[in-house]
Amino acid sequence: MQPLSTVIMTYNEAENIERCIRSVQSFSDEILVVDSFSSDQTVEIAKSLGANVLQHQFEGYIEQRRFIIEKASHDFVFTLDADEEASEALQKEILEIKKKTKHRHYSINRLNKIGETWIYHGAWHPDWKLRLFFKNEVKVIGSQPHDRIVAVHSEKTKKLKSKLLHYSDNDMEDRVQTTNKHSTSAANSLFVKRKKTNLFRILFKPPFRFLSDYFLKFGFLDGRMGYFLAKTNAQYVFLREIKLWELWKNQRNG
Repeated sequence: MQPLSTVIMTYNEAENIERCIRSVQSFSDEILVVDSFSSDQTVEIAKSLGANVLQHQFEGYIEQRRFIIEKASHDFVFTLDADEEASEALQKEILEIKKKTKHRHYSINRLNKIGETWIYHGAWHPDWKLRLFFKNEVKVIGSQPHDRIVAVHSEKTKKLKSKLLHYSDNDMEDRVQTTNKHSTSAANSLFVKRKKTNLFRILFKPPFRFLSDYFLKFGFLDGRMGYFLAKTNAQYVFLREIKLWELWKNQRNG
């Protein structure tokens, strides 16, 4: 049977880490948590459940994901975040893959949840993520705050049938805070890359994002929460663009 390392990156995830770790125990030969010096009980909970814990200063989502994959003891790796959970069906599917590994990397459709509502349409579904792979067959790319794992070679990525569950935001207040935090990170990343914005982007990209998510991608089928999600996605774009504009303004006036 192919040995497998499950790797998880954390920061103040005491609320989520037990659920996450318990969902991967049945198929993991190693559970490795890379923590960014949490101030809550994340590390203690992880250790009590048998996980190995490394402390590593957070330098960005992309850099942290690369680091944790490199530190895995086994070549075959499953990675997830602390606010994610392997569904029971996914646990069984990964166990079967370990018995007879036919592919070099596998994508999993992530199902996202806000409050008590699972999101089945709009920009958040389907949400395919390459999360199960051999280390030397993938690389981590992306733009902060979003990392993305991609295949190095042209071999087709196998899509699994089961879901990865993502407990994205506890409520709409939590969603608004996430939107604000991620838009700041995205603006800073674009600024470092010397990307610029303009009035056209500020005025028209947010409403286009809403129309795309709510109508073209059928977000309205998720009811009230589908509308709220499309609105906060549009707000994310608006905040990212005006924060980027302000960064350039401050540099010019600096």
